[in-house]
Amino acid sequence: HPVYIKLLNPWNGIMRLLEGLRLKVEKIEANGTNLQLLQRSLTPLLYAPLKRLRTTVKSDEDFECTILKEVRYLEVLENYPYQIRPPVVLNLQNLNFHKISRLDNSWSADDFLLIFKNWVESGKKVRSCYSFGTSEHVKNTILGKITEEYKDAETGDAFISIPTRFNNQVEVSVEEGHIFNQWVVKLEVLPIELASH
Repeated sequence: HPVYIKLLNPWNGIMRLLEGLRLKVEKIEANGTNLQLLQRSLTPLLYAPLKRLRTTVKSDEDFECTILKEVRYLEVLENYPYQIRPPVVLNLQNLNFHKISRLDNSWSADDFLLIFKNWVESGKKVRSCYSFGTSEHVKNTILGKITEEYKDAETGDAFISIPTRFNNQVEVSVEEGHIFNQWVVKLEVLPIELASH
């Protein structure tokens, strides 16, 4: 039977483990940890894919790590000067993703629009939820840009629901942020009957 670990903080330290040990890890907080080294060390020990990973990313190559690709909930902090660009996000298959940015204006409203269009047209899995730390400027312009682009969108105080051809809706909302970002733009795929009204 695997050993269950709720939270693992590797911090680039040395761990001595019994031979043949298998781990079922729910969450890893690997801020500052070399992801390639973490993957090489932990993958043979993991009984099942991680549920949650919180880590710092330093390059596009970090997103090629299997441990990062397979995790259900991925939270990343950009390691300055690296910035995650929209094409990297478009290739993610994680159910939940949150990007914390150290730079207020790392993405423009058009960058977000590219992601929204992809979600509306690609049939992203229901319950997928991605959020992105952003600036005051983007917060003030993004919902207007989406409304211009999608005339059939349902609008509310701080959200827009965009119907898709897959019998669901992509809901876009703006919420108060945390850590480095004052605001968060959130995308969520919901069945039509669960969209906010």
